[in-house]
Amino acid sequence: MKERVQKIIAKAMGISRRMAESLIMSGKVKIDGQVCTNLGTKVDPLKNQIRVDGKLIRYSSKHIYIIYNKPRFELVTKKDERGRRTIWESLSGFKHKLNAAGRLDFDSEGLLILTNDGGLIHRLTHPSFEVEKEYIVKVEGVPREDKLNRLRRGVSIGGVVYSPASITIKKRFTKSTWLLVSLKEGKNREIRKMFEYIGCPVLRLKRIRIGPVKLGNLPPGKWRHIDKNILKILLKKLGIS
Repeated sequence: MKERVQKIIAKAMGISRRMAESLIMSGKVKIDGQVCTNLGTKVDPLKNQIRVDGKLIRYSSKHIYIIYNKPRFELVTKKDERGRRTIWESLSGFKHKLNAAGRLDFDSEGLLILTNDGGLIHRLTHPSFEVEKEYIVKVEGVPREDKLNRLRRGVSIGGVVYSPASITIKKRFTKSTWLLVSLKEGKNREIRKMFEYIGCPVLRLKRIRIGPVKLGNLPPGKWRHIDKNILKILLKKLGIS
């Protein structure tokens, strides 16, 4: 079935329709080898070859939704020039089919959602949709309550504004503290920067929930399909039919 090319690109790349239109108007889109700058162009993604900046757009009419428990010291990227391990060594069958909806640092662990649904990827990663993400965090030392309250209210660090975070202390030890931290945005290394700011560097960081999707007891390095009922709740919350 034919659709407007910007709609197909937005779905496949997980970007907004406006961003897809900008790519078309700037001459970065080719259909079957020919540059396309007409926003009214309709194509069949299963028959026509669409490239953006020379990269082939992979489109599937059937969406796949899985979660993966990323161990520490794995990269989310498709390949690494330094030869470090990536998540795709455990997900080799999905490497050319799925993309991760967001990132986790090399030394972070826990829940990743992977899918070929570009619309979902866009909604999970764009801050305007305010999808709550929950983490178990171990920090150095025992943070004072007044400093935690600063993070709960939101802070500006190096000119970057970080929105309020929900923070609950779970366990205190002499030299470290375990906390439960929830955020509705996902700036680069946000939690690490926040706790570094109050003098309590992060020692461990594990994501355990994205919206209604929970990691549960999934072992590190393993994956499973998202429960159909949970997926339905997630898609409805994000306005995806």
